[in-house]
Amino acid sequence: MKSLSLSCLVLAVVAVAGSSRLQDPCTPGYCSQVDCRGSPTPEQCQEGFYDPAGSKCGCCPSCTVTMPMFGECSKNGETSSVSEILRLCPSLGVCFQGRCHPLPR
Repeated sequence: MKSLSLSCLVLAVVAVAGSSRLQDPCTPGYCSQVDCRGSPTPEQCQEGFYDPAGSKCGCCPSCTVTMPMFGECSKNGETSSVSEILRLCPSLGVCFQGRCHPLPR
């Protein structure tokens, strides 16, 4: 009986740990809501994803990737993957609010 209880406990812990890994902490369109080019505050970034260097939100690396000027950089409100952005957007720019913008000089 004791081993059965221990088995159930181990199974429950594994199930909880597995489900938390599957959850994506970034909501759709999150990168387009936070301007990652500046120095976002911890309040602007979801908990646990604030980059102390201030260059980007940890869960949104594509916010600071290079883009084409004034092109689309998101699909259905979600920012494209870094590899997809680099393929579609070879020129320098920044993805903000679903559009590509030139980098400030």
